[in-house]
Amino acid sequence: MKAAPEDQEKLLDLQVLDRKIAGLKHSLASIPAAVRAEQIKVEQDELRTKLALATSARNDLNRALKQAEGEVSKVQERAKTQRERLDSGQMSPKEMERIQAELAQLATRQGELEDSALDALDALERASKKVKLVENRRAELAVELDEAQTEAGSVAGELQQELVGQQTERDELVATIPADLLREYETCKRATGGIGVVAVSGNQSVGMDLEFSMAEISRLNVAAPDDVIVSEDHEVILVRK
Repeated sequence: MKAAPEDQEKLLDLQVLDRKIAGLKHSLASIPAAVRAEQIKVEQDELRTKLALATSARNDLNRALKQAEGEVSKVQERAKTQRERLDSGQMSPKEMERIQAELAQLATRQGELEDSALDALDALERASKKVKLVENRRAELAVELDEAQTEAGSVAGELQQELVGQQTERDELVATIPADLLREYETCKRATGGIGVVAVSGNQSVGMDLEFSMAEISRLNVAAPDDVIVSEDHEVILVRK
């Protein structure tokens, strides 16, 4: 392939632009505030699950407490009724003995139920605190997410503006490069994972630490100025300066 030396040198400028563009795209994809925003979203998802579980546990404990309190009330009401009967004295000794035994049982049962109610109340208070903590953290994360997204948006806007400028400059430069030379550059870029051209001064690469075989050096020395040399050693276009 043939190409004017000045067109070959344009590839060096093109590569500088391509590396800047690649760097800007990488920066856009890894803005710290944007990364933090994604981390916050993950934590928010986890908190939604925690809140649902904590709320369900609190509701279960609340129902258990109400049930225990209801059972206590029933026992108290039954004991009150039986004491009134006992106080009336209008019963046989045998019936009086039976009621006294029942009152003793009711007192024991009431104590057990009251203990259960206290345990349920204590557990309910702990569960309610847990729900509150999760709700508070969710509120904090909402603020943090808004701040992170605002910051990420600002940084992304600046990077995007710079990227557009670099891309415009690239488009203008590409328009001045022969199509076949440009295709060769893009082919080399794909083959190497990003490097399409390397400047060479004498037998040494410029800006990169590349070693050339004797056969490659011989090709460089005998090539005409307008010969496009693709390195057999490194799969890049070698532009002589």
